[in-house]
Amino acid sequence: MPDDPALLRLFPQAYPEDPEASADFRRFTERSLRETKLAHASTVQDTLRRSGDTIVLSKPLGSGIVTTAAKNDAASPDELAAAIEAMQTLNRAAAEAGMAAGVRCATDITGFGLVGHLMHIARASQVLIEIDAQSLPTLPGVQRLIELGNAPGGAAKNRQFVQESLEVAPTVEAWRLELVCDPQTSGGLALVGNEPPSEYPRIGRVLPGK
Repeated sequence: MPDDPALLRLFPQAYPEDPEASADFRRFTERSLRETKLAHASTVQDTLRRSGDTIVLSKPLGSGIVTTAAKNDAASPDELAAAIEAMQTLNRAAAEAGMAAGVRCATDITGFGLVGHLMHIARASQVLIEIDAQSLPTLPGVQRLIELGNAPGGAAKNRQFVQESLEVAPTVEAWRLELVCDPQTSGGLALVGNEPPSEYPRIGRVLPGK
């Protein structure tokens, strides 16, 4: 089993309750999985080296904030219902729309938050990614809930994880910075391409790396 947390995330135990079965499964499958994942990563790196691509996001952000607020009895029924609806929406339609539009790559937005997942793309592709904070789609009530102190603990860890790679314009409000670090449950897809699906809001662009 890998000691590196990143590798463990890529190659988790198949049977957490049965270490022996997990070891057998890893022995027979890990080599091919590594080769496949490396090929996919190389494809992302090769296709994203150019700048000018647009990034769109298929779901609104803020599910971690709303669910944290619900635990604190701070979210309204409508706010919670909107978050549940978003989390229950599958990414299949967004993935199919992205493939039809010929996007270069995509990533789902989950536990690392928007900035964490986009940072992985930027690092692997040796590019910069610019996010337009004003254009980010958000779930209803998110600003209010953040300002009431309902950011989940994972958001602080995500912000710490990206802090050396993240530059924030002075005009970006504090709640929006909290939003992009919010760990998502069943978040949407960030689709990157020359002409990504127009039905989703444009949230940023790819710039040349330094």
